[in-house]
Amino acid sequence: MNRNKRIVLAFLIPVLVVATVFGFSLRATSVTRAQGEMVTCDLTLISLLYISEHVYGHFPMTDVSNIDKGQYAPLFDAMMAEMAQMEPTEEVAMEPTEEVAMEPTEEVAMEGMAMLASGDIAGEPQACTDLRHELDAWFLSHFNMEMAGM
Repeated sequence: MNRNKRIVLAFLIPVLVVATVFGFSLRATSVTRAQGEMVTCDLTLISLLYISEHVYGHFPMTDVSNIDKGQYAPLFDAMMAEMAQMEPTEEVAMEPTEEVAMEPTEEVAMEGMAMLASGDIAGEPQACTDLRHELDAWFLSHFNMEMAGM
């Protein structure tokens, strides 16, 4: 990749990430205010959400702005503040990646390997279930791609 393309990518990727995060949070804040209440999920799901965002740079397609982050709220706030302070000229270590399929496929299943059931919690809000399924599929795809050397 030539130097000009790297410079453009180094500038555009952080700007797009920040714009996307703040765009979703602003839109979702108005929805949350209209509904008047936050959705509460379990600690393990919020921990996985934080790990996927903070460690791996994954931003879920599921709207998480109305999900109560509980004791993790200061960590999410600090992560967002850090992203907002990023200089557009800072070098970004990530490259654009192919879109990851959200559902595990038969290609992933190998002979003799059991497909584990998702850890759904009876009676949990649909937003939590949707986020849980998205994170389950994302982690599986991410680690399979990592193992394959992509």
